[in-house]
Amino acid sequence: MVSATVVVFVVSLNPTIYANPLDAIYPAGATTGTTVDVELFGNGATGAASLLTSVPGLKFERLKEERQFRLTIPADTAPGIYDVHVISPSGVSSSRHFVVSDRYEYLEQEPNTTLSEISKSTVIDATNGVGGVINGRLQEKGDVDHHRFRAKRGQRIVLECWAERIGSSLRPILELCDATGRRLQLSQSDTGIDPRIDFLVEADGVYIAKVFDLTFTGDATHVYRLDIDAGPRVLFALPPVVQKGKTAKVRLFGTNLAPQAEPVVAAGGSSAVSTPREVSESNNLSSELESVAVELLAPESATFAPALHLKPAQIALDGFPYLHPGATQPILVALTDLPVITITEPPQTPANSLVTDYPVEICGQLTGGDERHWFAFDAERGEVLWFEAFGERIGSPVDLDLAVLDAEAQREYIRFTDEPRNPGRTAFPTDHSDPAGRWVVPADGRYLVVVRNLLSTLADDPRRVYRISIRREDPDFQLALLPARSPAAINIKRGGRQVVEVLAFRRRGHAAPIRVRATNLPPGIECPPIWINSNTSRGPLVLTARRSAEPIEGTIELVGESRLYHPDVNHLDLNQVDVSSGGTANSFLYTGHGGDADELSTTTIRRAVRGGTMVHGRQPTGIGRLTAAIPLAIRGDSLARVEITANDTRFQQGTVITLGVDVHRENSSHNAEVKLIGAHLPPIVRNETATIAAGRSSGHICFYLPAELPIGVYTLVVKATTEVGILKGDGKTEAQSVTLMSNPVSFEVYPAPFVVRINPTSPRKIRRGEVLQVAFTAYRQNGFIGKLHTELVAPGGVVGLRGRGVTFISQTESGNIQIIANEDAPLGQQPFLQFEALGTVEDKAIYRSSNFVYLEIIEKEKETAKPDSEEEK
Repeated sequence: MVSATVVVFVVSLNPTIYANPLDAIYPAGATTGTTVDVELFGNGATGAASLLTSVPGLKFERLKEERQFRLTIPADTAPGIYDVHVISPSGVSSSRHFVVSDRYEYLEQEPNTTLSEISKSTVIDATNGVGGVINGRLQEKGDVDHHRFRAKRGQRIVLECWAERIGSSLRPILELCDATGRRLQLSQSDTGIDPRIDFLVEADGVYIAKVFDLTFTGDATHVYRLDIDAGPRVLFALPPVVQKGKTAKVRLFGTNLAPQAEPVVAAGGSSAVSTPREVSESNNLSSELESVAVELLAPESATFAPALHLKPAQIALDGFPYLHPGATQPILVALTDLPVITITEPPQTPANSLVTDYPVEICGQLTGGDERHWFAFDAERGEVLWFEAFGERIGSPVDLDLAVLDAEAQREYIRFTDEPRNPGRTAFPTDHSDPAGRWVVPADGRYLVVVRNLLSTLADDPRRVYRISIRREDPDFQLALLPARSPAAINIKRGGRQVVEVLAFRRRGHAAPIRVRATNLPPGIECPPIWINSNTSRGPLVLTARRSAEPIEGTIELVGESRLYHPDVNHLDLNQVDVSSGGTANSFLYTGHGGDADELSTTTIRRAVRGGTMVHGRQPTGIGRLTAAIPLAIRGDSLARVEITANDTRFQQGTVITLGVDVHRENSSHNAEVKLIGAHLPPIVRNETATIAAGRSSGHICFYLPAELPIGVYTLVVKATTEVGILKGDGKTEAQSVTLMSNPVSFEVYPAPFVVRINPTSPRKIRRGEVLQVAFTAYRQNGFIGKLHTELVAPGGVVGLRGRGVTFISQTESGNIQIIANEDAPLGQQPFLQFEALGTVEDKAIYRSSNFVYLEIIEKEKETAKPDSEEEK
């Protein structure tokens, strides 16, 4: 079942399965309504049989040469950035961007390394007011590409090299030269590392665009797209956000923005009508931007894919692509549920600050080098407000600084900082410089908000657009799934499973558990729901292919749900919450009103899990992006699988969870040793290892859940490493190493009525035949006064040891357990030996606390014979 829903994955893959990266597509784009032959590069292209793309209606034909396809792009395809995956016998590959434009596209003509070599190459004619796109690549070290184009005096030409945005390994440098090779301009980077040159043509003639790598490296993956654009080009919009379902006036900034007489149609079916452009009075300089106003009818919901290249940090943006008439690519226009105010007269002093109500979104431009914009609002004591600024995440060249002050601008109450949290790490970096935070109003009155740019220079720059959101705290989150170690998709073997990691990006004070589940699963796929607890940002999702599943390829849909319990969280009782010491809305939520959570009003937030991929894992930061969908394939057969079961579904803090492990092999004649280790454990839970001996197919692994582990619902899995036997044609069995992931186990952790701890000075060794006293203490809490009964336990039963426990009443909190080692007790440390205490209520054992007992069994001391006489002495 193929779905068009956009989703994000973090995939933790078996090395024998996940090595399906698609490294490059050449050419990396084509004109809408045309046919183009492309070549694929990377392990994921080996044995390519077909393609999976986000281009609606795209037709493809496999050519005789391996890794080559002929693509036919439908004439009604909207310009934008699309995803392409390769389908091969090993499954579905990672994705690469493929760009569809409305410009005429060319392939570079080799040789073009020197000026003398390009005398017969095509000259792109930009005098028609449109231009074109050159698809090229730097195939070897030291390669330099030269491209010629013709322009006429007075034209404004934009050269832009696309590399990072299409996943290329190239770090491009772009130069503009005259026909003799004399350099006129050197590129500047406006979008990541991709360079752009904007220039006003001073004389009719032929010009040269020169492309090379920053370090002069090159190979088949160093592909690029060089736009030579004389047509309309939109760089950004003000405001960069519009209210959902509303008509809004938006001013576009860019180059060659001639007024349009026909209606503008935005992506998602929204309409827009243009008005006459307003051009800068000093438009004789190429650095000046033109602007034109349009009216947009915003859609009710986000319509990202397919059209845009979105970075990981932009997962917080709801939005849609807007394509201006005549422009070659769309821009992102964000969506909000709040009213939007656009600053026309910058309020640059506290005295003339803009007074506004909230909730509201405020948008403006910090054009001046040292500009500060001031806003005022009235608030009541105890209101919980959330402030968030957008600059870097909307492509603005700013590092925003946001602060709240008193009405006289004399006292600063709070200053908001960058977002350092990065649950996606190197593979999917989501940290950014946009400030955000929570503030509780200390008293009734008027307050000021000031925004400035920390990267300001003396030069004016209208691109310094910002967006500020002021609202009452309204928790929200986004979810993403992403390859953990390599660009890849999800490929599952029949009878096997794949573990992917879901990332949670919490916003506006969200701190509730999130349940993630699959919807509309393809036939033959199982995916149990999992939980991401309030104190975690990652959770393992396990997809299993039934043994009877048919080979398939397609996409899957996931959704995350979080239930919020909320009384009037917009007004905190400051007598009940110590804000100065870090009291939070969530702590107040469950305790401040003194009632059961079930009696409070609730809201369920639902968010689609969005798809993503790692493009490059460069250090210290990687490059990732959002994808149009989550691809999945079933290929081949699994040689074994691992199943785990927990001894319970609810555990109190400070106890041990025991997992029974069963290994099922297709070839049962080869039962090798199995090594076990935990995977995706809750935070602060120490990992453990265990071994299932050769010849056996079942065992146990245990984990201690510390008393400090926050309450909530958690999900974990177990990783097993072993050998399986493969029956060869000659009847012999060949061993092959495999890594297997178990099914997920979800469990609840609840507040502990008591916690048992072993005395740290207790002995760690016991000799055969010896008797030891191991001291322990039971810490009662949460009002528990019942009896406690202690036992010595172990998975599968205690072997070689006997423990004599003790039962004591509420006045007793410490004691000793007597441990006796049998004469024939197995030497060594018994795995996962535990001291367990059962708490009783009305003589029924209801609560359980346990802890590991680290006790090694050693040999008895050898007895020496006593001398019988003085002579022997």
